[in-house]
Amino acid sequence: MQVQLHLEHELKQEYGPQPYGPHLEYGPHLEYGPHLEYGPRPEPRPIPPHDEQLCKINDLSRRPLEVGDEWYLINQKWFVDFKRYCTRMARGDSATHPGPIDNSVLLTGNNSLRQDVQHTVQTVPQEGWDLLVEWYGATTDPIMRRVVNTGSDTSPNLLIDYYPPVFTLYKVVEASQAEDIMYLMNTPETFAESRSTTFVDLMASLRLRLGASPEAPARLWVIPNGTTIDVAGNVISADEIPRMGSKCLDNVDDDAALAELSDLVKGGDIALEVSVDGKFLVSHTPTRAMDAIVPSSFSHGGLQINRSSPFIVQAPAANGICGLSNLGNTCFMNSALQCLSNTPDLTRYILAGAWRDELNVDNPLGMGGEVARAYANLIDKLWNGNSKIFSPREFKLTIGRFAPSFTGYHQHDSQELLAFLLDGLHEDLNRIIKKPYTETPDSNGRPDEEVANDCWKLHKARNDSIIVDLFQGQYKSTLVCPECEKISVTFDPFMYLSLPLPIVKKWIGTFTYVPYDSSKPLVDIRVQLPKGSTQKQLKEKIAEMMNTQGSHLFSAEIFSNRIYKSHENSDPVDELSETDKNFIYELPVPDFTTAPDHITFPVHNILETTVQYGRLNNAHPMMVTVTKEEAVDPDAVYRAIVEQASRYTTMDLYEDDSDAMDDNRSDDSTDVDMSPRENNAEERTPRKGLFRMMAFMPPPPRHHYRSFTKPSLYATVSSPSISDMEDMYDRAARQDTDDSEKSSSSDDDDDDDYEPNKKGSMFRKPSSPNGRSDSSRSSSRPRVPERDVDELSEDDDSATLGSNHHKTGSMHRKFEKPSRPVRVAQPVVRQGEMVYCIWSRAMESAIFAPEKKYRSSYRYMDDDEDQNNSSVKVLWDNRAPLIIDPELQAELLNKKKGGKEITLEDCLAEYTREEQLGEADLWYCPNCKKHQQATKKLDIWRFPDILVVHLKRFSHTRAWRDKLDVMVDFPISDLDLSDKALHGEPGVENVYDLFGVSNHMGGLGGGHCKC
Repeated sequence: MQVQLHLEHELKQEYGPQPYGPHLEYGPHLEYGPHLEYGPRPEPRPIPPHDEQLCKINDLSRRPLEVGDEWYLINQKWFVDFKRYCTRMARGDSATHPGPIDNSVLLTGNNSLRQDVQHTVQTVPQEGWDLLVEWYGATTDPIMRRVVNTGSDTSPNLLIDYYPPVFTLYKVVEASQAEDIMYLMNTPETFAESRSTTFVDLMASLRLRLGASPEAPARLWVIPNGTTIDVAGNVISADEIPRMGSKCLDNVDDDAALAELSDLVKGGDIALEVSVDGKFLVSHTPTRAMDAIVPSSFSHGGLQINRSSPFIVQAPAANGICGLSNLGNTCFMNSALQCLSNTPDLTRYILAGAWRDELNVDNPLGMGGEVARAYANLIDKLWNGNSKIFSPREFKLTIGRFAPSFTGYHQHDSQELLAFLLDGLHEDLNRIIKKPYTETPDSNGRPDEEVANDCWKLHKARNDSIIVDLFQGQYKSTLVCPECEKISVTFDPFMYLSLPLPIVKKWIGTFTYVPYDSSKPLVDIRVQLPKGSTQKQLKEKIAEMMNTQGSHLFSAEIFSNRIYKSHENSDPVDELSETDKNFIYELPVPDFTTAPDHITFPVHNILETTVQYGRLNNAHPMMVTVTKEEAVDPDAVYRAIVEQASRYTTMDLYEDDSDAMDDNRSDDSTDVDMSPRENNAEERTPRKGLFRMMAFMPPPPRHHYRSFTKPSLYATVSSPSISDMEDMYDRAARQDTDDSEKSSSSDDDDDDDYEPNKKGSMFRKPSSPNGRSDSSRSSSRPRVPERDVDELSEDDDSATLGSNHHKTGSMHRKFEKPSRPVRVAQPVVRQGEMVYCIWSRAMESAIFAPEKKYRSSYRYMDDDEDQNNSSVKVLWDNRAPLIIDPELQAELLNKKKGGKEITLEDCLAEYTREEQLGEADLWYCPNCKKHQQATKKLDIWRFPDILVVHLKRFSHTRAWRDKLDVMVDFPISDLDLSDKALHGEPGVENVYDLFGVSNHMGGLGGGHCKC
């Protein structure tokens, strides 16, 4: 407990929280109590306008990084609220104040930073943090991190060090001094250190912290994680160091950064041992650190090393038996270098010095000979050096200068490093000083052997090096036009074969399918598609299974009962997670966003409340489509919404025929016929006053959607307030009022009993504060007035006029219209708008699932599960039996029977398999004069002396990465590929023996490369 408390205290001192805001913090931060200043308190600076606040903070957050600068972490949610608040206030709109900065979600229980927090924070420099605290305050202490350089001086890689190593420091003393009262009064110091700190600077800092002489010889001991340190004070007896299994770092390069040292990069408990009279206190055999650079079982040339004896080499040294230090996460580089180092012909060429005679420093495509020099120096150290371990720091820095992606200490792909190195060595050692201009010859029906030889000669005329001699082969590429059957044959060189595994990686997901016909139930569909498939392919797949058309489907992710993201046809399905709630809505029109005669809109449901905001319901959005004629009639829109909502409750939302004639029946009646009924909504009249319809136009995507994703249709950050919406009946009445004011002066005196701004219920302003229409019936299409006369029959009068309207004889007469053009009625809901239905509280039990019974997942619910004790049931979670893709079912059945073993020959066969080009990789046919989806086939024409095979186990899209971990069987010796080559040279056998493997163990989240 003592160590843990001290860790928290010291972290605040070095890197973490410092007192901010108006409060005073007493305790370990202050040695002698608070510092009090007397005199007049300075006047606070005026807070600038909101637009200036936002511009200032944005400018500061974009400030370039400088080594050593202090940047502060801010909860990204608070920062988004701050930006939204300033934006709305600058426009003059009302907005919710973000409140003081609260970073508590970024910290764990012991005040350490949560893992992967860099994806959920906003960083600002110290000036920006001070301003935000001055304007808004802070409820938590600041979290500060420094900028470090993980690259080199010539090729810097600056980043914010979110997780600096944290050390707890002890001092090694003699056993007799461990109980000295002088040491017992001290506590072990805990501090954070930058990962870019070199080992020599760390040792100097440790001497200073413990008060040791800067010139005194010292050794650093790393105490294993999880070791119980049962000591008093800040000292450890010299006898305890070996017992704890501590590791001595006495063979570390002084210039090595902490990020390069696996024993120190993550921090932990360390102990400094300072020599006394020139002698160290702990008896120790100098370590060669072999345990950190070799696997648990490794043998080569008679040398045997195992982890049980990390300090003892059990065989004499031999040339080439030298380990490479892991500089942070450079195991990918070390494994590739060890494989290349054990390539006999290339290593003999380097050690013999022949590379110096062929060094090409003037090649514009090369690296000025620096890559070749760095690699030659590395090979010399591995094969002629005296050390059993070598740090390839200079080689890494050289690679980083020409390939910035390899700077820093992050993990990379071993094959990418090897490909870059071979290409760099080739250009630096290219024997061609001045490359001639060449053109790729066309086959024109000539024999393949003649064309291949011409292509190879042209390639050698520009590229001639030891790398070409050893590693490069040639393949044949054949393209066939599907229209004119034009055949194009080319021969190109290759340095390695990237072989795909003959496995079609599948994506599996579950969707809730919502048919537009409200008499059909919702159903969950589990489908399987190849990785990389698009939303368009997904819709076509589901359309085929559900007997509809893909263009009639709308796909969206639902979160918190709102549309979180709408999916475009080009979006990859790999972005979808199994935990997401993805819905696919069937619509009666294709491509609804561009439909000329229909308007489609999402409908959200809110319960009527006494406050400004309605409570969002426990139901997913509905999608409703109306014609342009229906869109001008709020009654028609009302009917369309009721038709879709009727599927989600057992309450009858329609009036009986007798109810339509009974004006005295209460709107809130809940007498329900629980027997099954046919869906004849077109012939029935919806109940009055079920809900109020509010139209809402979402703001532009750049304002309302998340900053780290692309804009998405109907996606809002939160539910809009009622003040942001417009009542549809109000909108219709206002349109009619504007029109009537222009024509009221021309009406006859006989028509005083007729109100021209009341054209039946569809244009009538609601008579209740809930916006409920008094109409009980309405035409499915709005009545378009004729140019000369407009008649209201007795039936129309009784059906469309409410009880509050005057029913006089004058309403049955013909009315002369003014001699003016008829204004086209405007829609009460427009394309792109969203509709919020505010249900009356009397409908709560019929539409809103009780919260205590509400499920967090829209998955299949048993029919006999009781949702409510009442006779009315809510059916939002009801699903038809799950539908599984037949292909998925067949594949699952095949897996149970056992899969086929994959061999290297299978991978080669997959590589040479004929395929059709994708739509994004079209080939221009010279005969057809247009781009075509040609068929393509690759064949190996000639193999190189040394064959590099790359198994393509990693795949990735914009938002998804994966690794194939299937076993591939290959021989250790006598791999005969003679039958795979189209061209065989006399006396040359394409038989290979395996001498090096660079293998990545683990997954995408972490792993290790071994050779």
